Amino acid sequence: MNTSKLKLKLLLFLLASILLITCKKEEELKEEESTPTTTPPPAKTPLDYEIDYKVNMIYSVIVISGNHYAIGLGKTSPTWVDGALVTITQGDKVLQKTTNATGMVSFNGIFKGLVAVNIQKPGYTTLSYLVSANGSVVQSNGTQIDLANLVSIFKKEDPTSSAILKGRVTYQSNLTNETRELVPQNTKIVATIDVDDPSFKSNYLNSTGILIPTTSNNGKIVQYAYEAFFYDTTDANGNYAITVPAGIAGLPFKLNAPDLVADQDLYENSGVSGFNRKVTVRTVFSSSSTATPSPVPLAGGATVFFVTGSGASASASISGAGELDKVNVTNGGSGYASAPRVVITGGGGSGAAAVAVVAGGIVTAINLTSPGTGYTSEPSISLISGSGAQINATIGGGSALKSIVVVNSGTGYTTVPNVTISAPNLPGGINATATANINNGRLTGITLTNVGSGYTSIPSVVIDPAPSGGINASASANLAGQSVQTVSIVNTGANYTGAPTLVFSEPSVSGGVRATASAQIDNTTGQIIGITLLNAGSGYTSNPTITVISGSGASGQAITKGRSLTGVTIVNQGDNYDFAPEVIISGGGGTGATGTANITNGRVTGVTITNPGSGYLFPPNISFFSGSGAQASVTINNGGIAAIKVVNPGSGYAGAPRVIIVPNGPGGGATATSVYDANTKSISGVTITNAGTGFIGGNVPSVSEPFSITPSLLSDKLLVKSGMTYFRDIYYGTGKRVE
Repeated sequence: MNTSKLKLKLLLFLLASILLITCKKEEELKEEESTPTTTPPPAKTPLDYEIDYKVNMIYSVIVISGNHYAIGLGKTSPTWVDGALVTITQGDKVLQKTTNATGMVSFNGIFKGLVAVNIQKPGYTTLSYLVSANGSVVQSNGTQIDLANLVSIFKKEDPTSSAILKGRVTYQSNLTNETRELVPQNTKIVATIDVDDPSFKSNYLNSTGILIPTTSNNGKIVQYAYEAFFYDTTDANGNYAITVPAGIAGLPFKLNAPDLVADQDLYENSGVSGFNRKVTVRTVFSSSSTATPSPVPLAGGATVFFVTGSGASASASISGAGELDKVNVTNGGSGYASAPRVVITGGGGSGAAAVAVVAGGIVTAINLTSPGTGYTSEPSISLISGSGAQINATIGGGSALKSIVVVNSGTGYTTVPNVTISAPNLPGGINATATANINNGRLTGITLTNVGSGYTSIPSVVIDPAPSGGINASASANLAGQSVQTVSIVNTGANYTGAPTLVFSEPSVSGGVRATASAQIDNTTGQIIGITLLNAGSGYTSNPTITVISGSGASGQAITKGRSLTGVTIVNQGDNYDFAPEVIISGGGGTGATGTANITNGRVTGVTITNPGSGYLFPPNISFFSGSGAQASVTINNGGIAAIKVVNPGSGYAGAPRVIIVPNGPGGGATATSVYDANTKSISGVTITNAGTGFIGGNVPSVSEPFSITPSLLSDKLLVKSGMTYFRDIYYGTGKRVE
């Protein structure tokens, strides 16, 4: 027996094992009981137990093409499949024959019992089945049974008898946005013929007997399977397209997708303000009906902030007279990209000057460069780092020109230069046009007057040369994509002593890269005159916002010499104070000094000393405290803020802080007020004054979603007919999270 036959025999024996009959015939049992057991009998296979070697059998197989004929419907004339190799196995016997012009083969020399059948032909589906050869049509000699079966196989790649299953495959790998993500490229989607479907059994297994020899009856098929399956892998856009065989009565197919294991981003509810804590959890996405997706955590759609004012600082004086001899830093601030300008005013004198020292974005020292003269009191110290600049970023799309970015602003322009853009690549395209904007002899921007069309590559942009002695400006054009294509100056601002830091908002697509850019300033005017895009980033589906950071919060303290506490000078008035903060006086070697803050238009304008204290050897530290620590959680209902629950009342509040509600996604318009407990100096509640609209519940979707196919399949199956294209989008759902 050759190797291939042996493998086939073993496979069919395994298939038949599910049909094992534990009872043996009485004759065999009696024979075994009376036989000496000194030599164990050879082991029997499941098929051996089903074979009755006393009854011979003639078994016929008729093979037709199921693409064009349905047994149950009798539509059109049968298409016989000739040249198909039919292999039957029974016990240790393997027989093979090839079907004739009428698709038929007949086998002698086998016996009553189970028979394993395998049918193969190139270009067709391979069929394997088990038939119980226990028919009722017996020859007159009583020792021979005639059986036959009519079975169908299907052409796999015949364009006249096939169909296409196609669609897009998505899943929810990120619950912090409102979109479904595409599954990884090369995800395999499989289609298999469902032989257990009632329509398949009716149309392709149940024969009327018309096509079976009249001397035979149907064998009982107990197991039936097509070994071929059909699949495609998803492309970069999540699409698949599977060509499958089709049947005239509709061939039932199941769509199957393998399990996916991926990291999923979602919000966790920590129960406090800002509680939408983003986490990443390993998740299994499965089409199995037993893989119940995990519940989606409830997370609020907005964050509540309690604002009490900030940024105020002050210095203390303890006596005396004299000249300005140093400047102390009372608050180093943060975010300084360059040293701010130091402005010294008041105090009765003049001529004092100083420079700030910045390290790690913080003002660490203020060094006097001139002590000035005639100061009778501490002057005010202000640190100015520029303000008012506004920057816009734009992302592109399509074959039109999206934007033009100034690469070099040049110098010396006395008139507006012409801007020339090269022609589009595609025939019939429209040439883009633009005009230049200049300020103080520099090119500050380029405005597109016609975006054009037909550009498949970035065109060149030529700017007229600068007049004699000037520096030529240059610019570059940008087309489509999910990256930042242009950065434009909306407001140049003023008083920038060094280039500020530009901070882009995060991309909306998971895995995107945040864009970066640098600013150029005019050292004479302190204005921003140009922007250079350093990294266009990726994953932006809408224009990102840009924040201009030049440092904030720093303040200085002037010292004139002296001893006892006589007053408090406001160094930084701060802002957003709705009530007077607590004044805290510490250090200086003395004790007992107290004071109250004076508030005007949300700023600290002064401190009234209510007790001068005693024993101060040097000026004490002055700080302001408005309370802290209050936190709240939000409940969303029908797009509005339904409730705000205080989860931490905070402490040290001198009054009711303002409530700021910031959406963690879409929505807005919500307002509320805090309820202040004067006895505990804490927040006891929040009253909603406007519920707002458009809020979502943090995670999207807010409830778990299972694996699904859209449009849905009847009984999870699709009846496929020739020449048709069936669109089925596959959605893996929200998945089952694992630790």
